[in-house]
Amino acid sequence: LEPTLTGQLYMETPEGFYLLMKKLPGEHIWDVFSQDYRGIADTTGQVTADIHSALASIKGVPEHVQTMEEELRGWVHTELATGIWVSNDDWATLTQSLFSLYPALPKQYIHRDLHYGNMLFEGNQLTGILDFDLGKWDARLFDLAYFLLGQLLGYQEHMVQQQWLCFIHDYVAAYEKNLPLQQVEKAALALMMQGIELLFVAFWQQQGQPKEAEEALALYSFAKRNAGMIREAIQ
Repeated sequence: LEPTLTGQLYMETPEGFYLLMKKLPGEHIWDVFSQDYRGIADTTGQVTADIHSALASIKGVPEHVQTMEEELRGWVHTELATGIWVSNDDWATLTQSLFSLYPALPKQYIHRDLHYGNMLFEGNQLTGILDFDLGKWDARLFDLAYFLLGQLLGYQEHMVQQQWLCFIHDYVAAYEKNLPLQQVEKAALALMMQGIELLFVAFWQQQGQPKEAEEALALYSFAKRNAGMIREAIQ
């Protein structure tokens, strides 16, 4: 933190509180699959493990925290039931499988918004992690699934399928150098990806943005079709 002109570490205004902070060095990574994406996967897998190791030092389960499982059972299910996006059979098949595994998934404080827009790098060296404001106590697998899904954004019709599966393999292998995944996490990864995208379908439907809901539905379908290959990539 940098002191303000009055010497205080923050400034209070009617609109809120403001801090002066030094700008972190580095820049975002873009167009992952047009460069050394396997090297990037290795680096960011280790970064994710480092983040989780640091966040695991936050002890205690906060009260009244809604996990992703509870969100799916609650507002997501309610919202999807009012739309045309997902059939009852698809919903039941996914949730029965995911909910059977969810209680056994390791849980801790997680970032919950891991993507390259929230990471800064100088070359392959991580220089900063941004935006912890969505963090909460939940299954650590959420961060991995969310981050891996984010690699598909911007690629029309997901033409990077094989590269993406290689990315998953290298990312998880790098993560496990520091934090081995449990078998239940590996079994649940593809299901978690599908659950995340259905959450986004419900969110965008709630916001009245059908185009974004369709894009989330396409990612859900992609993760569902490739579930077997996702499991193979991380064994």
